[in-house]
Amino acid sequence: MIVTDFPGTSLSLKLLVVCGDALIKGAVIMFAVGLITTAMRKTSPATRHLVWAIALCGALVLPILSAAVPTLRLSLPPRITAVAHPTLAALDLRSPSLHAAAAAPEIAPVVAAHGDPAAVAPTAKTGSLAARTWHRMAHHWPLLLLSIWGLGAVAVGLAGLIGHWSVARRLARAQSISTGPIALLAGEICREIKLRRPTRFALDANLRIPLAHGIFRPCVLLPIAAESWPREKLRTVLLHELAHVARWDCATLFGGLIACTLHWPDPLAWWGWRRLRSECERACDDVVLRCATPPADYAENLLTIARSLHSPSRSLPLPATLAMARPSELKGRIAAILDDRRNRRPISVRLAVGMLIGGALAVASFAALHLQASPPLPRSHFNNKPTAAPEITAKVLNPDGSPAAGANAILIPAGQNATIYLTTSNQAQGDITTRTQADGRVNFEPQRGNYQIVLYDDSGSAVLSRSQMPKTGVIHLTKWGHIQGLLLFGTKPGANKKILAYSDVPLDSKPGNSYSGVSWWVTARTDSSGRFRISRFPAGKASVQMRISGPMAGESGALGCPVTVLPGKTVKVTLGGVGQTVEGRITVPQSLAAIHGWYFEMADAETKPLPWPMPASIKHGSDAQKSRWFKKFFATAAGKAFFARYQLWRRTQLHDYFFVINAVNAFTIHDVVPGTYIVTAYAVNPAVTVRQKFGSADQVIGTVDATFTVPPIPGGVTDVPLKIPPFKLVPLKVAKP
Repeated sequence: MIVTDFPGTSLSLKLLVVCGDALIKGAVIMFAVGLITTAMRKTSPATRHLVWAIALCGALVLPILSAAVPTLRLSLPPRITAVAHPTLAALDLRSPSLHAAAAAPEIAPVVAAHGDPAAVAPTAKTGSLAARTWHRMAHHWPLLLLSIWGLGAVAVGLAGLIGHWSVARRLARAQSISTGPIALLAGEICREIKLRRPTRFALDANLRIPLAHGIFRPCVLLPIAAESWPREKLRTVLLHELAHVARWDCATLFGGLIACTLHWPDPLAWWGWRRLRSECERACDDVVLRCATPPADYAENLLTIARSLHSPSRSLPLPATLAMARPSELKGRIAAILDDRRNRRPISVRLAVGMLIGGALAVASFAALHLQASPPLPRSHFNNKPTAAPEITAKVLNPDGSPAAGANAILIPAGQNATIYLTTSNQAQGDITTRTQADGRVNFEPQRGNYQIVLYDDSGSAVLSRSQMPKTGVIHLTKWGHIQGLLLFGTKPGANKKILAYSDVPLDSKPGNSYSGVSWWVTARTDSSGRFRISRFPAGKASVQMRISGPMAGESGALGCPVTVLPGKTVKVTLGGVGQTVEGRITVPQSLAAIHGWYFEMADAETKPLPWPMPASIKHGSDAQKSRWFKKFFATAAGKAFFARYQLWRRTQLHDYFFVINAVNAFTIHDVVPGTYIVTAYAVNPAVTVRQKFGSADQVIGTVDATFTVPPIPGGVTDVPLKIPPFKLVPLKVAKP
C-alpha cells in the first residue's frame, strides 16, 4: 500500500495498512472463488472443496506473500472530485513538506500592510494545524483499529481453542473400541476405501451424533447407541466418518478456521469457511454413495441421526469437529443425495496437483499487487450510468382467483436445474428459493439471460419461462391433477411396492446441451390390494413406474407407463397385469464364490434387437471401420428403410426390465411379455477400485450374458411363473486387491 511510503508514517499505521491490505485481498479472493465455484456447480463436491481449501489457505498466507514477493503497483481508476472546502482541497497529505511542517514551531499571523485582519495569509498557520491533526490521527486511530482487530482475533481464537479442548476432554473420557462388530466393520471399510492411517474408534454415552476429530491422530467418536444399530446404518456412518479421515478434512477445516480467525471482520471469509465445510460433507456423502449405498437408505439414516439432536446444546457438535448430520446443512445434503444426476466423481491426483499449483501461483500473483490512486476527475465525467436489468415481479393467484399467500417460488437460471420432491402428505422436499407475500406478490433478483419460475402450493402449480411471463404480471396457478393406479403381477396385486411419478419441464433442451429445467418427483406406496393414489401432480405428460431396489444394487424403475395428467382430473393407470413372471438363478463358480464382499449390480433383461445387416468383416473390425460403414449404409435406400423398421421396433416391440439378484443368486422378473431377451448382469468387487473414463468404479469380476425366451401366452397373462435354466456367471481376469 502507498500509505506505508509516506515519510514519518508510524509503525501502527504501517501494520494497519498490512492488515487492511490482507483483509481486502482476502475478501476479493473469497468473492472470486464464490463466482468460480458457482460456475463449477456441475463438478463434484470434492473438486469444489479443494478450491475453497486453496482459497482459505491463500487468504491465510497473504501477509507473508505480500512481503516476500516482488511488488507490482497498479493505478486505480480516476475518482470523482468532491471538495467541501478550498483550503482542505489544497492540502496534499502525501507531501513531504506537510510532514516536515509538523515539527516546525507555530508561525504567528502575518498582518497585511493596510492592517486588515482579513488579509492575514493563512498558508503557514493552516498547514501547521493540518500537519498536527494528521500526526495525532496517525498515532492514535491506527492503534485503536489494530487493537480492535487483535481483540477480535483473540476472541475467535479462544473460542476455537475452547472447542478443541472440549472435544479433547470428551475423547479422553470416551470408551475405546478395539474388538467386536464395530471394530471388524471399521477394518473392512478401511480396506475398502484404502485408508492406512491409524484411526481410533470410541463410544461416548453423552454424544448424540457421530463425528471425526484430529489431524495427526484421528478419532471417530460414536454414540453409545451405535452398538445396537443395524449393520447397514453403522456401515454408512463409519464410511462417512472414515472418508473425512482419508481426505484429511480435519486439516483443511482447521486451516480454514485459522484463516477466519485472522480475517474475522470479513463476512466473506466466514461464508467461505461454511462453504468449505458444506462441500466437505457432500464429498463424503459421495464416497458413501460410491460404495454402493442406496441413496434413499442413506438419506433416511441422516434424518434419523438428525432427529436425535433434539437435546440440550451441550450434546451438539462444535465447530472444531466434523459431525455427520448438522441440521443447518441437512436439507441441501438430502436433496443432493437423492439427485442421481449429480456428479459424484472423486478428484484425481493429477487434477489436484494442477489445482494446487495454479492456486498457489494465482494467490502469489495477487499478493504482489498494490494499488495507488490516480488524479481525480470531475463528477461530470460520470453522468451516464448503465441501466440495470429490471427486477422480476409478479402477483400469484390461486385457481379460484384469491392471492396465493405463502406459495413456494423457485427461480432456475438457464443452465441449471431443480428437482421438486413431493410426498403424498403434501410436503415439499425441494430447495425453496422464496415464498409469496400475503398479497401473492413475489420478487426475484434481475436476470439478464433466460430463466424458469416454478410456483406451487396446496391448490396448484405453474412453470413459466422468461418468454411465458404475462405482461400483466399476474400468474394463475393451475389445479393439481391426480393419479390413481393399480399394480398387478399377472392377475395378483403388487402389495406394498414403491411407486414413482415423474415429469420433466425443460428450459433449454437443444441438442448437445445439458438438461436445464425443473423435474417433479412424487412417490407413493401400494396397499394390500395393489392400489395407489398420488393426490397432487402438475398437469402435463408424466411417467409412472414401480421402483425396485436391492441392498447393494441401488434403485431403478420397472413396468413404466406414460400418462397425461389434466388439471383437477384423476387419471387412472394400471402397471403390469400382462405377460408372465420369470424366475431364475445365477450359477457362481467357486473361484468367485471364494471372494469376500462382492455383489451384483442392478441387472437388465432387454428385448433381443434386430440384427444389423453388417458384413462379418466389419463386425470384427475397428470402431472406425464400423463408423464408416454406418455412415455409408444409412445414406442408401436400404439403410433408410432399415432405420425406419428399427424405429418402429423400438416403439412397439422393445421392452426393458430391470431386476435385482438376491443374496442366494436368485431373481424374479415380473410381467414379462412374450419374446426373446438378452440378460446382462455384472458382479463387482468393492475392495478393488479401477480408473475409468469418467472417474473410478468398483472392479467388475464377472459377467452374465445370456438369453431366454417367453413363449406366447394364451389370454396374454398368466400367474404361473416361467422357470428358466440357470445362467452362468463368467469370471473375468482382475487385478489383485
